[in-house]
Amino acid sequence: IISKQNITISEEDFCVIPTGVTNRKKVTFKNRNKKCLIYYKNRDENDLERVVEFLDNKNITYDLFEYGKYSNNKLLDAAKNNKFCILLNSPESQGIAVQEMLSMNIPMYVWDLPSNESNYFASSTPYFDESCGIVTNSYEEFLKSFETFIDQLPLYKPREFILDKLSYERFIDNLQYQFDEINL
Repeated sequence: IISKQNITISEEDFCVIPTGVTNRKKVTFKNRNKKCLIYYKNRDENDLERVVEFLDNKNITYDLFEYGKYSNNKLLDAAKNNKFCILLNSPESQGIAVQEMLSMNIPMYVWDLPSNESNYFASSTPYFDESCGIVTNSYEEFLKSFETFIDQLPLYKPREFILDKLSYERFIDNLQYQFDEINL
């Protein structure tokens, strides 16, 4: 039960432990089709239209997955078989679907809408680094960096990032560390 009193929690009173995700099967980048996977969640429809028009102008085919309107098995199958993903998403706390796709070793090209609410940075990819792909923060940057992203596709290793930072084993290690810190 939560009362109507103001509750103040300092940063020292909580810790962040992202849940583990993994795909036990080895997934390579070889022998993928040339399609793009578009993952669209809680964004302005105009953003999606701009990306689709951009891909159409480059003659790049795509599979579109809109949040809440797909089966998880079909999403992961596309993540395993498509060449790359364009992520059109709003800020997330963790983004399990994004991490599951990364575990399928699909590089991501992210058009982010970062925010800074109450001095807390938020992103559509809070757990992501340069081994996963490229994050852009505007449509202009999206256009400018696309060819660099495509040229570097074979160099990205998103599955390794997931195994190193967000596997079930890493989750257990992080949880154990936090318990040890508070002497439980």
